[in-house]
Amino acid sequence: MKKVSYLLTVILSFFIFYSGFQAYSSDQMQRLDLFSESICEKNNTELYVVNLTFENNTENKQKIISEIKDYLTSNSYSGVINVPQNTEDLLRKVNHYVYMPSAMLKGTLYLRNSKQIDFIHDTNHYFTTDIKDSNASDWIDYMDQNLYEGYHDIFEIHPMNDYVFDGSQSDMIALYILGNTNSIRKSLEKSNLRPYIMQSDHDTFFSETETTVYEAVKPDLSNFVFGCSLLAIILIIITVILKDRKEIMISKLFGLSNMKLFRSLYTKYLISLPVMYSLTTILCYTYFVGNFRETTKDYLAFIGFYNIAYILSICIIAVILYGGIHALTSNEFMKQTKVKDNRTIVSMVLKLCLLMIVFIPCVTHGWETYDSLSILHTLLSNEKTMTNAIMLNGIIFDNTDIFEQQNTIQKLYSYIDKHNGIYEEFNYVENYELVLQGNQPLPFSITYPFITVNDNYLKDYKIQDSKGNEIDMNTLKESTLLIPDNYHLSDEQISFFCKGRPYNILSIKAGNTFTSHNPNNYTSNTLTKKNPIILLDKQWMESTSFSTDNYFIKINDEKDLNDFKSFISDNHLEKAMNFHLNKAYYDVNVSKLSYQVITSGFYTLLMLLLVFIYQIYTAIMYVHESRFIFALEYLMGKTFLQRYGSYLYTNILLYLVIVAAGVFMSSVTIMHIILFGLIMLIIDNTILYVTIRTYENKESANMLKGG
Repeated sequence: MKKVSYLLTVILSFFIFYSGFQAYSSDQMQRLDLFSESICEKNNTELYVVNLTFENNTENKQKIISEIKDYLTSNSYSGVINVPQNTEDLLRKVNHYVYMPSAMLKGTLYLRNSKQIDFIHDTNHYFTTDIKDSNASDWIDYMDQNLYEGYHDIFEIHPMNDYVFDGSQSDMIALYILGNTNSIRKSLEKSNLRPYIMQSDHDTFFSETETTVYEAVKPDLSNFVFGCSLLAIILIIITVILKDRKEIMISKLFGLSNMKLFRSLYTKYLISLPVMYSLTTILCYTYFVGNFRETTKDYLAFIGFYNIAYILSICIIAVILYGGIHALTSNEFMKQTKVKDNRTIVSMVLKLCLLMIVFIPCVTHGWETYDSLSILHTLLSNEKTMTNAIMLNGIIFDNTDIFEQQNTIQKLYSYIDKHNGIYEEFNYVENYELVLQGNQPLPFSITYPFITVNDNYLKDYKIQDSKGNEIDMNTLKESTLLIPDNYHLSDEQISFFCKGRPYNILSIKAGNTFTSHNPNNYTSNTLTKKNPIILLDKQWMESTSFSTDNYFIKINDEKDLNDFKSFISDNHLEKAMNFHLNKAYYDVNVSKLSYQVITSGFYTLLMLLLVFIYQIYTAIMYVHESRFIFALEYLMGKTFLQRYGSYLYTNILLYLVIVAAGVFMSSVTIMHIILFGLIMLIIDNTILYVTIRTYENKESANMLKGG
């Protein structure tokens, strides 16, 4: 049992370290993404966002930036402008243009070389997360060095003066103003920025944007896991002292003091636990983080707190353990009852309480682990499909006329079609239901999965008609609604899935599964669609709007990538269109899901381990308290079930109680709760059987020897 406590200590130390490492690393990147919100949180102020419109050219940019700075200065406010764009490597880059004292960035921004920029007056100076950028004044320091990998977003922090040189073609600025929101709203009414703010018919601002309070990423479940692990270690130590009880009593009869017994039996063991915990933390820190830096300060405080807490907990356990040795007298030992006493009942009640505490979290996190593993498996199985493409998701024009805009869009559609581009829409139903929230619902239920795709998407799939013959999609000249043969749709439902247009209808063989090319769809549970209704849209270029992540151009080699870059450059779409390499999103999502699997899986296993350790403890206690009776029954030939049936039945009853409670207290489906409870019961009873058989054999042998 001591070895189990060593293993549990190492695992606990790694979990606390890793969960904190991931949380603090994610928080550092999130603070750069939600830059203004983070600054407000650190400086205990409010955030107000207003959209300003202007005619986009260099002269007007200089004018509006001058107006913004005058407004912020005269009212003692700070401000930020965020501009997302694409890099030459087709990655997302966000430029933050800042007007505030540098001191306000403390806690949001950590720098490698601690350089300073005057964000009020400077120009052509900036900080960046791109460590390959030699022109930067300094590099933003991440605790996790993997965040510098090429698939992550790039962030740059500039003085607001540099916005004049930004190549964005948007004619709108989202200005984030830091200060009291009521005062900001009143000051804008009379400010020099009022002409740039769009007005409603009632002469009030309608371009205000709601903002949320920044919520720092915190390590999940650290306190609960820490407490449960300590409880498991306490149970192990109780089991150890129970095992040593006979040796303790004999040593006391020979005159050994309590302190000598404590030192000889447990000092080395108790010291080794915090040493192993701290050593594991140090090794993990050296491997994952490296040296001490300003960016690691908060994280070091986090892991330091748990190291101290663990050491103090072991000290308290040592005091309790010493008290147990002191309380163990020869009288108590000699008068030990040979029949089952109330301690068995108490242990069962305690186990029921323990199960009530951990069962629902176990079920919840167990199925979270299963879901994350399923999604991760889908991503890994479709790596080639999801990484060799460029995702196009939106276009922003300057003040060009509508005809020129339409001409550019047609060129883009033609390019996509010429290069076997893929159009897909996996979340049409989900988006439609979102729009309907609070409005009149549909008169029918949308229960069927649904996707809209073009011919190029279906080239990777074999679809059969209801008779089992493969359908050649090239023979379908018109847009067609493909309905699995096990679905029966009403006319209203067919009209909905046809999006109100008259399409041909074809019955297909059921059972197909389709996967999206967008790895981000896992967050909305639309990464895959099983047995969906398929709208094959032949007019996808005319019938869709270019505003969502539905368009993909396959990139098989460097030539394809250069060809796309040339097209973007020739049509001046570098700043106007949002496009990203799918691989960037894919790698980020695989990393996130791997972390979810590790944390949720570890939490589930730790809770199960706690229950099973307690089961071993109660089983040993049960056999030890009635070892004489069980030994006689064993020698008389009674079966295992006859000897321990009441204990097994009570154990089964406990699980029936917690499963029934879980049905009412958990959001997980009833079948999942029952299945998880059954799995736990089988494992628990298996451990119970092995423990009793092992301990019973030892006790019976001792009895025959006169022990």
